[in-house]
Amino acid sequence: MLKFLVYKEGIPVKEMDVSASCLIGQDEVPTRGDVSFHDGVISCQPNAEGAVALAVMWEMEGIGKFFLQTTRLASRKEPYILNVELARWRLMRILQKQEDWGLFSYPDFGYIESSLQTSKKFFIQALQNAEKHEKAATFADQSLKISMETGEKLARVYAQKMLAPRLQTGALGRKVFGIRLQAGTTPEQLSDDILSTLNFVQMPVSWAEIQPEKKKFNFANLDKWFEYLVKRRVTVKLDDVIVFTRQSIPAWLGQKPNFELLRDSVN
Repeated sequence: MLKFLVYKEGIPVKEMDVSASCLIGQDEVPTRGDVSFHDGVISCQPNAEGAVALAVMWEMEGIGKFFLQTTRLASRKEPYILNVELARWRLMRILQKQEDWGLFSYPDFGYIESSLQTSKKFFIQALQNAEKHEKAATFADQSLKISMETGEKLARVYAQKMLAPRLQTGALGRKVFGIRLQAGTTPEQLSDDILSTLNFVQMPVSWAEIQPEKKKFNFANLDKWFEYLVKRRVTVKLDDVIVFTRQSIPAWLGQKPNFELLRDSVN
């Protein structure tokens, strides 16, 4: 079992919603297991042996909420400090992307490298204070915040590196963006003037709508949209069909379908 102590601004967290949390195994594939929060501790019980990572919704003041994860960790009796492990994973991810994208010697990389070194210093301080949990969590929070900002800068540099040459040569074409439709939108709400500026339209897909009854399908709405958009030479992209929300799950599956029923129904 994995256990994590959780701190906010150096103070132990008394309440935390872990309903969106999950465990992640090898190759970043989610794995089955139980995640719970009680008395300031997150407990993780994977259903299989081996090291796993914990992914959680994590709120950062002034930035927003992010779905972050730890590195894969071995089970032990002593709890880990979640703040430290989130900071560790984020630093590792940035270093991986530096290598994948070949940005170590890029001309505009100096200010990113400076931020990265600052984040590393805070993380080292967190490790040096591992026995003082509140202090370690505070240093880790500082490291994570800088890492998040650094990661955004790194992505922008990479985008500029990859897109600038294509923009100069016209390789991206005339239309380079699209829109995502909201559920309930009708073709009549999109004028030809709007569609003429788009490269693609991303459409929501509801499992409950396309399969209102078991083994019976209804694609009438999707067919209408495809016919409308294809005639206007707009590429159609579909959202995920399987989304575990009350509105998306067909009524014939019941209020709380179990894993085996969902698996067989999806197949």
